[in-house]
Amino acid sequence: MKRIVNVLFFLFSIWLWIAAGMLEIGNSGLATWLALFVLQAFSILVHELGHAAAAKSIGSRILAIAVLGVQFDCARRRFGSATAFSGNDVGGYVIHALPEHLHTRRNDAIIAAAGPLANVLLAGLAFLLVPAAPMLRADYGAGYYAAFVTDPD
Repeated sequence: MKRIVNVLFFLFSIWLWIAAGMLEIGNSGLATWLALFVLQAFSILVHELGHAAAAKSIGSRILAIAVLGVQFDCARRRFGSATAFSGNDVGGYVIHALPEHLHTRRNDAIIAAAGPLANVLLAGLAFLLVPAAPMLRADYGAGYYAAFVTDPD
């Protein structure tokens, strides 16, 4: 399952970075790339917060949340470098302590599904908000749209 997640993450990343060529944020290509990096980091943060929220609601204690090499230690309320990354952690992870009596397959499935569900909700929100932001819409020029309109004469 982890391999599927890794492949999907990298395919999404490639798609996101290719989409940068179609978007114009500001007047600089660098601004576009920077904006996409921030958006991708935010997407990973939302994903990990989804896992953390589900674990917390089940009764787990959240110890740390890490995104792109930066870890927040919840007990000490401090940021530091992420040290618990393994080969399976693509963009982040959540360390939590689930009491033994709550450790069931159902609870594990809820925690595992919460991250992707948070991303689906984020995508829905983005779908609603992006049409309201003209600076994020690709502008292909008037000729592009006119090519789809036929003149009856």
